[in-house]
Order: sequence, then structure tokens, then C-alpha cells
Amino acid sequence: MIDKVLKDEGVGQLPRRTRAERLSATAPTLRAPLSLPLTPQHCESFHCESAAGVLCLLPGLRRFGIDSAIEQAGFPGTSQLPPLPSVLAFVALKLASVRRYSYDDQWCADRGLGLFAGLNVLRKTAWFNSYSDRVVRKMNRLLLASLGSIRNRRGLVSDAANLDFTTIPHGGDDATLETDWFGHHGRSLVGPSVALAQDPDSGLILRSDPSTRRDTASDTVLEFLDSFRKNGGPPLRYLAFDSRVTTYANLSRLNRDGVLFVTVRRRGKRLLRQARELAP
Repeated sequence: MIDKVLKDEGVGQLPRRTRAERLSATAPTLRAPLSLPLTPQHCESFHCESAAGVLCLLPGLRRFGIDSAIEQAGFPGTSQLPPLPSVLAFVALKLASVRRYSYDDQWCADRGLGLFAGLNVLRKTAWFNSYSDRVVRKMNRLLLASLGSIRNRRGLVSDAANLDFTTIPHGGDDATLETDWFGHHGRSLVGPSVALAQDPDSGLILRSDPSTRRDTASDTVLEFLDSFRKNGGPPLRYLAFDSRVTTYANLSRLNRDGVLFVTVRRRGKRLLRQARELAP
């Protein structure tokens, strides 16, 4: 359509540029993501769309030593892009509520998000996919252990924890995954069952394990207690979890360890009727 309008107006075709002319073109382009020297001599002003609140968290990362924990976890990195900026690039997208970064990469032009990661701009979508393939479970576990130690040293957790399972729907074909109930959709779906432990006071996630299997799920309570104690956490006194999380044998072990627990029953019609019949 555009070509027809131009021809009707008598506008001819532009001459083809030579290679020298193309190389000398000065069209504005984004520089490749590089680490920024954050010194007073390199200060400048620029506009950012959604990074103002994200940048406010940088002092907290340094104050709690989270940046050191990331560097010591052994994440992949290169001479041009060290591990810390690489991991913070993912954190920047998460904090900016970019839910599906493979659909749209307009955020890579926001220099504020790049500054959060210590870069001039964030990388493209393809880099995030390739970097994720290089991260192994050992690196994530080392980071989580370090974060747990920081959390415990700072006194951010109490002596209680809530335990539960959640299913993450899986859209691909994987015969190794089991079928579990997914309450949000009200039906059973194929996907990993993740064991979660949460501090009831602060809301912090104390543990997350996506490798839970149905035949070993009953031991999740004991595994959580072991990992919590290894990270130097305060003595746990109270646990709350669903009545089907573990077995009576494991509940006896909790009794012997002096851990109090509350089991939550499934809310059925009979239980609701009994609650309504209770005396005031």
C-alpha cells in the first residue's frame, strides 16, 4: 500500500547506499550491556519508566550482604558480564513485574533497570534463556543456604513455620512428572509438587523444594527441620501444616523433639456443620 501511494505521487525509489555509507550511518543504537563504573566522574541523568522503586532496594542488597551471597554461589559469568550483574538482571525483571520476558523485550531499553544490575542496559531475551540453561541446582542451593544464614543472623524469623504443598502446572510433555491437585484451577494437573515453608510473622519463604515426590512427601517436615537447623536458625517450637502432609510416625518424632504442631483439617461440609453447631 505504501509503495503504491508513493508511486502515485511520483516519488521515485531511493538510490541504494554503498557499503561505506551504511557503515558511516549514525543511527542511534543501544550499546552492548557492559558493567558500569559507579563513580562520581561517571554520573549522568536519564529517564526511566519503571525502575524508580526497584533502585530503592539496592542499599538493602548491600546492607544485608545479599550481593556477596550471589557472588559466592558460583553462578556463571564472563569477563564482560560477571555473575552478580547477571543474576541481578533477573531480579530487576522480577521486581519490575515483567511476568513473561520472552514475549516482549522493550524493558531492555530502560536504563534504570540496567543500572540496578550494574549495567548500562539489560540483555535481550535470548541471553536470559541461554543463561538459565547454564545455571544448575547446586548454585541455587548455595544461594538459598547463604540467604538462610543472613536471615537467621539478622533475627528476621520467628520460632514458628507454616508448611504446605503447591503444584506448578507443566505445559510440556514429561513422563517423570506426577499429577497433583491444583486448587487454583480446581482440578488435577501434571507438574512438580513444591514443598514450601513460610515464617508466619515476616512472610518470608524459609524453604522451597520442587523435587518432592508423592512417595517421599511425608518426610518433608523432617527434612525442613534438618535444613533449618543446619543454617543456624532459631529453635523451632511451632509448626502448622495440613493434616495429610505427614504420617503419625513422623508426628511422634516431632513430639520427641519438643516441636509443637497444629494440623489443619480439610474444610468439608461435615466440619462446617460441626463448627456452626458449637455453643457460643
